Amino acid sequence: MAVTQSTLWLQYLQALSSSVQLESGEALQAIYPFSPWDWGGRDAMTGTTTYQQYAMLDAVPANPTSNQMAAPAPSASGFDVAYQNWFDTLAVGNFMHDSHYQQLQDQLTNANNTYVTDYSNAQNVWTNQTGGNNPTMTFTQWLASPAGFTYNNQLTTDQSNVTAVTAEMSDYRARIQNPIAAIEAAYGNTNYQGNVTDPNSGKSYPVRLWTTVPANPYAYVEEITNGTFGGDAVKGNAISFTVSSTTDTYDYSSFYAEGGAGIWDDFIGFEAGGSYQSIDWSQFESEYSITFAFQDLVTVTVDPEGWFAGANITSFGQGPYADGFSAFAQAGDNFFFGPGGALSRIYSGLIVGYRPTITVTAGESLTTYLQTKWEEEDGIEIGPFFFGSESSGETESSSVTTSNGSLVLTSTADWPMIVGMKSAWTLAPAAQAAQAAQPAALAGGR
Repeated sequence: MAVTQSTLWLQYLQALSSSVQLESGEALQAIYPFSPWDWGGRDAMTGTTTYQQYAMLDAVPANPTSNQMAAPAPSASGFDVAYQNWFDTLAVGNFMHDSHYQQLQDQLTNANNTYVTDYSNAQNVWTNQTGGNNPTMTFTQWLASPAGFTYNNQLTTDQSNVTAVTAEMSDYRARIQNPIAAIEAAYGNTNYQGNVTDPNSGKSYPVRLWTTVPANPYAYVEEITNGTFGGDAVKGNAISFTVSSTTDTYDYSSFYAEGGAGIWDDFIGFEAGGSYQSIDWSQFESEYSITFAFQDLVTVTVDPEGWFAGANITSFGQGPYADGFSAFAQAGDNFFFGPGGALSRIYSGLIVGYRPTITVTAGESLTTYLQTKWEEEDGIEIGPFFFGSESSGETESSSVTTSNGSLVLTSTADWPMIVGMKSAWTLAPAAQAAQAAQPAALAGGR
């Protein structure tokens, strides 16, 4: 099997799927660049949220990867916005035949489409200018720079237009009685909202909240280290899995509408002077194995607070809808559910790994090359993991050694890494719903 970036990522996801429990309809998603689960640090308090937590969880999983560098700023787009767009298009009561209401829906569709188009154009320009994987110039930072000034202004105008039409629709829709009124009340309930501060702009944003179990990373680390933060996971669930040249690739085709090899970042690379550097892949042999061993590997449950209820989608996901909208894909309609739908999937879990040890066996020349480069540069990335060198100053402590011709990378970091994401259908397509109803149906293993 030819060694490509997508091959290694999909083999990694396939191997990971054997070590976590996947319910029917759940899918895995890779995450890059590396993302430590350190939200709130050691001062994290139950019931609070952070920018990082909101920005990561409030998204509709649309493909098998999640590029954290390209994530939009809070309130620009997200799962909560898609959810509101969904119940805004439900044709309940007499509005199904109300020409003014349909006109407002058309205006909202046009405003949203304009924003999506302008956002995509801005991302393309950012990618062309920065390469799309420069940790010193994320998309949000680029928008705030002189180079992104014009695009940022246009996106701000687009968002204002969407907000204005949405507000007009909300006012006009006030006559809709239950159940839409109840959905709206929960969505607007300030008990399920909070504020986060964007570290790039310093601005505070009101957001709808998401929760995790455990409640925060510090509580998790304290639990597995038996109250010794920074220590080994004496109460951990040690797990390991191996990716090799014969490992199958993860099949995501029934969950996502797109996500080909072109979207995958390098599986192995280096941090060099604050920027990313690819490796010399000619050193990588066709026969290889990469073993991932963790002191603890766990799925952290993710849930939106009471502003969202899956029961609403179960009850009203099939509509009725205003003209031009539908539950699932059909010719010419904007649709919400199934692969490619605007509200197709919701995050159900973070998969986090504590103190991984990764052993790379792909030829002695690669081992020598990687160790030399690690010593020269700031650190090495392998999949969703980062191992900082001694001179990097990174908080992700690590060591890199060789053993029997293999490269062995060991983390002694205080915080776990997010090694993957789990997502579920908001409304399962008919074929998968039927499969889920069968007692023997299983979508994954332990």
